[in-house]
This record gives sequence, structure tokens and C-alpha cells, in this order.
Amino acid sequence: MRGFGPSGAAFAAPRRLTRSRGYTDAPRLALDPRGTLHLVYAESRQVMYRNADDAKARPISRPGAGFPAIGTDANGGVYVTYELFPRDEERPRGMGIAVSRDGGRSFSAPETIPGSADAQGAPNGSFQGLLMQKLAVNRHGELAVVNSSLKDGERSRVWLLRASPK
Repeated sequence: MRGFGPSGAAFAAPRRLTRSRGYTDAPRLALDPRGTLHLVYAESRQVMYRNADDAKARPISRPGAGFPAIGTDANGGVYVTYELFPRDEERPRGMGIAVSRDGGRSFSAPETIPGSADAQGAPNGSFQGLLMQKLAVNRHGELAVVNSSLKDGERSRVWLLRASPK
């Protein structure tokens, strides 16, 4: 394949990472400081995780989750946020999180991010917003999460949540 940019780097041949009978979508990648590639995606209403060393992906959310975001820190932390879908046919309301402190070998139990749902019950923002990066992580594991809500024809809002490592 032809190279790109001043370095002339080239892409390798594609490698299939998953095959599913379910609906698989919204993949996200993060490369940690050690060079490990981390992948998250939604499959059949759950968030799946794998890294370059894993033979197969594993779920890190409860059912009713999708559209993940991923970030890493300098100490082996892997942070995954995602949209929460309370019912099959509804738009998402609030966000969840799962955290690994050991480079993705294990994850915390999934939790709802406090304050991530609209206080007046509106669903998370627009459909195109579901695919946007809503998570930022610095090298120390400090997090910033942004969310939005939309009540059609009435109002919308955007808010920021920040957290420091425990």
C-alpha cells in the first residue's frame, strides 16, 4: 500500500477483529503509552473490550449500553464510557463507565456516571452526538466527560463532568 505523510508510513493488510451474529457498531481505539492498542465497540446492546493480546472480546457493560468512548493514562489505566439505554426502543439517558487499572486485563463493575443524565428527564442529545468523543483522559487518570440532552422542540443543553483518580 502506498505510504502517507512525510514519514512514508504504510498501512498493513486488514485484520478482522470480530465476527458477530448480532449488531456490532461504533468501534473506538486508544493506544496507551506502552504501545498497547485497546478496542471497544457495541455488540447487541453491550460494550465489548479487547486489546491486541486478547484472543477475543469480552463484555464490560451491562446490557442496555452502546456508543462507547475510550481513553488511557500513563499508569495502565483504561477508561471506557458509554451511553445507557434504559429500554430497547428509547434514546439513551445518562452514561456508564468501566475502568481497568491493569492495562485492560480486568475491569471494574460497570457504574452509572453520577450527574450524566438530564435532571429533567430528557434523553441524551442528538443521534449524531452519539458518535462523538465524549471522554478525555490525561496521563494522571483525570477524566472529563461531556454529555448533552435534547427535548425536541423545547430545549437542549451541554454539561461537563470531571473526576480525579481515587
